[in-house]
Amino acid sequence: MITISEKSYSKINLGCGRDVTKKLPMPWLNVDVEGLAADILCDLRQLPQEWTETFDDVRASHVLEHFFLEEMPLVLAEWHRILVSGGTIRIIVTDLKIVAEALVNGVDSKGRKSVSVTDTTAVLSQIYGVGYETSKTQYVWRHRFLFDENLLKELLVQNGFQNAQRYNQDQDPAKSYGVNDDSQNPFSLCVIAQKPKGENK
Repeated sequence: MITISEKSYSKINLGCGRDVTKKLPMPWLNVDVEGLAADILCDLRQLPQEWTETFDDVRASHVLEHFFLEEMPLVLAEWHRILVSGGTIRIIVTDLKIVAEALVNGVDSKGRKSVSVTDTTAVLSQIYGVGYETSKTQYVWRHRFLFDENLLKELLVQNGFQNAQRYNQDQDPAKSYGVNDDSQNPFSLCVIAQKPKGENK
């Protein structure tokens, strides 16, 4: 395990997951609470104090929906703190609108059945989280909230970010590096926003 002082990182990928093939390369620092893909292990709700105003770009793909709504202001305050003035945050979550359309249609965009009591479905996984069909799955993988575009933008603006805009999956850093992580799945909503210039905490 490395420390941030050993290399020059300018960007941070929060909740990078366990799969080493899905980690982003330098200058991205990959961080998670567990797993071999992480360069550094730590709680995403309480990042090291020495990271204050360190990163130009904060990215969290399919992470925010694992927190309760009441936790999100504190989580976003931490992510805001580690950004430099004028820095960028990228949040990727499950898109509630896409999920709702799949439920109404009975199939998702790939023609897969939306709901089942005998098989795991991609649509229900977006609602309930990984392994929703078993009680043995770690509680941490459950989803606690779903967003549509307007809700996510509102949350970011209410918590100190500005200029929140949706962007295409093809514009996500994962795509440019050839990394097929959750940001590239057909249910993803990608929103980018900025920490206001001149604002430091």
